[in-house]
Amino acid sequence: MQTIGKIFKILALGIAIFLLASCLKQTSGKTYNIGLSQCSDDAWRTKMNQEMRRELLFHPELSLEIRSADDNSVKQSADIDYFISKKVDLLIVAPNEANGVTDAVTRAYDAGIPVIVADRRVNGDKYTSFIGGDNFQVGVLIAEFLDTRLPDGGNVIELLGLEGSTPAIQRHNGFQSVVSRNHKINVIAQVRGNWLGDIAETAMDSAFSVYPDVQAVVSQNDLMAIGAYNAARKVGRENDILFLGVDALAGPGGGVEAVSDGRLDASVSYATVGDLLIKRASQILEHKSFPKDTIIESVLIDRESADVMMYVSSEIDHNISTIEMLQSKIDVFWNAYDQQNVIILLILAFVALLIASLIYLLVVYKQKQVANQKLAKATEELAKANASKLAFYTNVSHDFRTPLTLVTDPLEQIDKIGSLNAQQEEYLKLARQNSGILLRLINQILDFRKIESKMFELKLVKVNIVECVNTWITSFALLAKKNHISLELNVEQGADYTIGVDVNLIERVFYNLMSNAFKFTPENGTINVKIWRDGNNSLFSISDNGLPITEEQSKNIFNDFYQVDTTHSDGSGIGLALVKNIVDLHNGVVELRHSDNSETMFVVSLPVVDNVESLPEAGVIRQISTEKVMIELKDDERLVDDNVSDEDQNIVLVIDDNFGIRKYLKSVMSEKYKVITAASGEEGVNKALQYVPTIIVCDVAMPGMDGFEVCERLKKETITSHIPIILLTAYALDEQRIHGLENGAESYIAKPFKTEVLLAQMESLIKNRFLIKNVYGESLSIHTQRVSPADDTFMQKLTSYIDDNISDSDLNVEDMGSDLGMSRAQLYRKVKSLTNYSPNEFVRNRRLKKARNLLLSKQYTISDVCYQTGFSSPSYFTKCYSDYFGETPTSTIKPDPAT
Repeated sequence: MQTIGKIFKILALGIAIFLLASCLKQTSGKTYNIGLSQCSDDAWRTKMNQEMRRELLFHPELSLEIRSADDNSVKQSADIDYFISKKVDLLIVAPNEANGVTDAVTRAYDAGIPVIVADRRVNGDKYTSFIGGDNFQVGVLIAEFLDTRLPDGGNVIELLGLEGSTPAIQRHNGFQSVVSRNHKINVIAQVRGNWLGDIAETAMDSAFSVYPDVQAVVSQNDLMAIGAYNAARKVGRENDILFLGVDALAGPGGGVEAVSDGRLDASVSYATVGDLLIKRASQILEHKSFPKDTIIESVLIDRESADVMMYVSSEIDHNISTIEMLQSKIDVFWNAYDQQNVIILLILAFVALLIASLIYLLVVYKQKQVANQKLAKATEELAKANASKLAFYTNVSHDFRTPLTLVTDPLEQIDKIGSLNAQQEEYLKLARQNSGILLRLINQILDFRKIESKMFELKLVKVNIVECVNTWITSFALLAKKNHISLELNVEQGADYTIGVDVNLIERVFYNLMSNAFKFTPENGTINVKIWRDGNNSLFSISDNGLPITEEQSKNIFNDFYQVDTTHSDGSGIGLALVKNIVDLHNGVVELRHSDNSETMFVVSLPVVDNVESLPEAGVIRQISTEKVMIELKDDERLVDDNVSDEDQNIVLVIDDNFGIRKYLKSVMSEKYKVITAASGEEGVNKALQYVPTIIVCDVAMPGMDGFEVCERLKKETITSHIPIILLTAYALDEQRIHGLENGAESYIAKPFKTEVLLAQMESLIKNRFLIKNVYGESLSIHTQRVSPADDTFMQKLTSYIDDNISDSDLNVEDMGSDLGMSRAQLYRKVKSLTNYSPNEFVRNRRLKKARNLLLSKQYTISDVCYQTGFSSPSYFTKCYSDYFGETPTSTIKPDPAT
């Protein structure tokens, strides 16, 4: 609508120009002389000059003289002095830069000449009026558009105008005011283009070579933006960088054309205000009232609006050309026509333009109708797609039930047969538990679909809600005790809690809300269940002091498939949506409240139906299966890590927030490996630094620190950088696999996985690590491409430390570890993993190799070499030397008989 409004404004302006230009005779006597000191001859300034000349058609009493400074502030000061000496009636100045021309403007103002400052400001307030755009707003519009096009952030180069010019300063300040709040946008460089395209192109040639990783170039005018685009095209990057400019001049070579043809992604309009300058001059000279400062609003021109503006601009330019041609003919033949004929012609021209406007509006209206029809069709197709997707999930859920039954029932029969060993029973229990979880999720999806499709019929019975809740909550008592959670039930006394409900559905509501409370409540937390009466409604609430839910999350908490914790998602996301649908079926209300002590509270309000006494009794209220609750919610069992000694070989660290996975992997790996476990990324990093395991198996999707962060953190730590890491995940997209490998993981295995594949991958990585050990264990030099830079740096530090202290016979592992920032155990495992030697063995071997080099130089005695390399006595040195090299030190220095 804004674009259409602009079109009408332009058309109205064209009509007015034609009418007035045709009606007014040019007069030879000019009353006022106006001087224009223009700073440049670029396209934007040329358009300003053209607008001023056209506006003069409305003001035959004014004459205009233009002098251009060619982007030179010294020349512009001289031009202003020229107009002062000529004693013009009014001076218009478009400053090249504020500091360079302020003194000259002050001289004109002090000489009594009214001064209008256009576009760019000068310092101080010695001017009569200012007309120009809001350059600060221009910078803000650019930054806001950049935010929408780079939602994930990126690197940006800011292309600046002439240093010291107020538009350059203010546009930069506006841009920075938005970018400084968005830490994702990184302005990596500021390049000076001085408003000119060729200078900007040259500067950006260098900038693209220095800053190859750039996503956007923000230019303070279109000429520089086009220059940056040309520079990017030379290196083949014009299609993967955003180019934003300012001015949005219409017509050939302007910013609107550049946006329309794709060279620029957007441009902010900056009005040339030529017509306003002449109007303001007329107001000043005729002593009419006027504002001192007039600021013109800017708008953002993108691809869609640029096409419209190009079309309209072309039409307007054509009309203006026609108008100017007609004006010249009218001037030539003015005396040949009388006033009446001229008026008739003008009316005809007005009607023609009006008809053209109506035709254009009709075309726009038709296009809008077509667009609305397409939108309505797309909306309908989207609704059908959503319905089809929901039906698909429902049908698949039905299909799952049969094979799942053939899994759960045979598992029950195997359990009854018995005669299984302890490990087999543990595997069977794990399979039964998880098949139960899967069956519950499938049933929940089916119930959700029935309620959504209005196919669910309530079976109302008369119950006492207090008795129901008291029975149901008992099932959670054991779970609360094992997890050290305080579980409380409070009932407001003296009220009748008889209501009519579908007791099985309300039991599902209570179960889902309690499940959520236990899921997000940590050990030593509190869960409080409260029941009370309010008028004709019975209410119960479940509150906990666990993970808080934000106000933003609260808005979506009951939406279908919405999950608060997306990284720790172990459900379907329909639990709370099902709760709301069930409560709505009972004409009740469920809501989330936040208490003063930061507790999360779900409140369910159920109305007392009018005919509650006529309803059948509910009978015995069944208790929720304690086993079922224990299966679904977090298991209270603990995996205890056995003591790990320095000598333990092949230690495996399993990091996974799912207890069942940790327990299962520990069971299948324990025969071959020493297994330690961690339930979170933070705990996993701490244990990796403490124990320095041989290999790490880590889940990706964990709350807090996920697997990618764990991998990145451990690969940066000197102590753990050498450890192979296998990432496990339920998400097997190529992008995620690439992300894991980029963070340093050696392998990426998707769930569900085969144990044999995992164990084989572990064995392969450990063998490869063993092959690398000899790189450091058998050579004095450290040159290899088969180890990480972090490990190479560590070994360089270790060997340098040993070489610096090689003569110290008291050198020990404790001192070495302390000086290298490690504990004794950490140093032992790091050196053992990289060299296949203990630290003491590595030091001794290093001493012996150094001793051999000294002996071969034949510059020292055996005794000298012994003490120089830190051995306590020559006899011990001789024994160690003989054992390692298979010859005595004497044999090494004995001359060859052949010589």
